[in-house]
Amino acid sequence: MTAKIKSQRDYSIDILRCIALLGIICIHVQPTSVFIQQFRSFDVPMMVFLSGVVFSMSTNHHPIDYRRYIVKRFVRLILPTWIFLSAYFVLRYLLHPGTLPFGINFFFLLTGWYVWIIRVFFIIALFAPLVVNVGEKRSNVALFISIVLGLIINEFIAIFIHSTDNESLVVMLVMNLGYFLVFILGVGMKKISISQLNVIIILAITSYGIIATYLYIQNSHYVQTNDYKYPPRFYYLSYALMIILLLYKYKDILLKISQKIHVFKCFRFIGSHTIWIYFYHIPIVEYLVPRNLPASWIYRYMLVLAIAGFFTYIQSYVVNSLAEKLKNKKISYYLKVLLVG
Repeated sequence: MTAKIKSQRDYSIDILRCIALLGIICIHVQPTSVFIQQFRSFDVPMMVFLSGVVFSMSTNHHPIDYRRYIVKRFVRLILPTWIFLSAYFVLRYLLHPGTLPFGINFFFLLTGWYVWIIRVFFIIALFAPLVVNVGEKRSNVALFISIVLGLIINEFIAIFIHSTDNESLVVMLVMNLGYFLVFILGVGMKKISISQLNVIIILAITSYGIIATYLYIQNSHYVQTNDYKYPPRFYYLSYALMIILLLYKYKDILLKISQKIHVFKCFRFIGSHTIWIYFYHIPIVEYLVPRNLPASWIYRYMLVLAIAGFFTYIQSYVVNSLAEKLKNKKISYYLKVLLVG
């Protein structure tokens, strides 16, 4: 299944982004269902995978101006994060005078707090152009073997770092390596045929099944893949890739289903405004979860989505309206990039 470069937005990618974001927000409201906790454990890797898919579609074999690309990623990822953190910092300080909600390390994204994923995306962006240059010169088999070897190396490094208890090294190296390999797979999807995709899916299912069975025998109970997320290890990634690739294979069918059951517009909005919906959900979760409000995690989940979606919609509407009235197109562009996404 070779991905085609489209001149217009691929809404099936937005649907997949929406599904991933729904999973990320779901775990933050602390669902009590063990099945839900496990099932959504593909969400962050899927966001990374889709960024690789979109990156390969956007470059379309054209040479990349590295400096310009990094500046664009900085503006799209880091600056909105700083805007959100500054607003959140001020809000928390006004509500709790005399206390600082977090230190300067948060602005450098050196934290395991909610914004850690932005750090992962930006570090991946630093090396993304290299991936395209190398990937286009390699066959699919060579690319796949490179990813498998990378996963094996990632596993050994993760085991070593856990034994040394060096958390800073985990954050800066291993966590990014595992996700970077997922990104590379996303980049390579435009060259992968349907038969090759099926083989990778079968390998992912087999790997997950073997490891899950082994851990079950060792522990006398099912071990969730999320236990192997920090840093992302082979067990966690094998499950994630199994779900991701199945969803990607049937993304056009998922798009048609969303249109048929009349949730397409909602999913498209969520999928195209992921960063600000994600930012807005943070203070809502921070307020509701410690107070166990509402008592049912399902109602809490729906409330968080509704409020975060509402604020994002209002913000995007106001910003887009203002941008249309501005005569300076450059300011208009950056205003929408920073505050809409």
